[in-house]
Amino acid sequence: MIDYNKKKILEEKGFKFKYPPKEGYVVPLTDDRIFRIFCRDRKNRKFVAKLISLVTDIDYDLLVERMIVVDSTVPDNSVCNHLNEQDVIVTINNTTLNLEMSSNVYYNKRKNERTAFKYAGNQYKVGSSIEDETYIFYQICIENYDLFKNDYLINEVNMINVTSGNYEVETNEFKKFHVNLKKLKKVCYNSYEEVNKFFKFFTLEKEKDLEEISKGDEILMEAYKHLKDLSHDSVPMSKLEEQELNEYCQRLAIMDAKNEGEKSKQVEIAKKMLEDNVDISSISKYSGLSIDDIDKIKEPEK
Repeated sequence: MIDYNKKKILEEKGFKFKYPPKEGYVVPLTDDRIFRIFCRDRKNRKFVAKLISLVTDIDYDLLVERMIVVDSTVPDNSVCNHLNEQDVIVTINNTTLNLEMSSNVYYNKRKNERTAFKYAGNQYKVGSSIEDETYIFYQICIENYDLFKNDYLINEVNMINVTSGNYEVETNEFKKFHVNLKKLKKVCYNSYEEVNKFFKFFTLEKEKDLEEISKGDEILMEAYKHLKDLSHDSVPMSKLEEQELNEYCQRLAIMDAKNEGEKSKQVEIAKKMLEDNVDISSISKYSGLSIDDIDKIKEPEK
């Protein structure tokens, strides 16, 4: 259950909660939880197919017809069966695609790299031969930060041989795509090509902006309706609201524990300096405690 008293206290401290969104707004697809729920929903199949097609050039109609959105864990019976839930996993024939929404460059970059290599290796099932079949793995990372120093919306990354200086591609069975949403900020979406307009959709949270950018595009119109419905559905919003509140409280508890530990160290330093008859101003300077705090330490316990 949601403790609204705790939420009110945190809001008074300046915390801004995402769930549920205020009237006239949605939770944008840059929110990884919403992205995960939205893309796994079968009614958003065309949207997911368009996303993959625009990034990888895999045929859109083929994706709509044949792709399967699977359970986002490493497949059963794989050589190393790691349980590691990802945002969205799609398969089509012998190709697997991992779709990831990333907002924190330091955490998500490392996580996505490990996920990509681990999942790619686990395409080969126990008992199968690498010579028997070729499995292709693509990872699409949609990022809200600058990872590469260029102006491209989409960066394609291959494994290459750098020794000769010719930068030959080692394999086409493993490939990563990075979509940098930050590159969209300075461009008016009315002048966008399809790919730019599509990914601009991810960054919008005002309903009027989403409605405007979706006009004339059947896929985006459907996506806008479903995103709006999801954002105002009390069941998922209530669950996400509770998760967010619990995470904030856990974070505060960790911070309080760290602060308490730091304060204990400061007190110990002050006590030792008092025993050595160091003057109070120096104790305050080197321990980080205020003079009032040091005076309290000097007072005998009652």
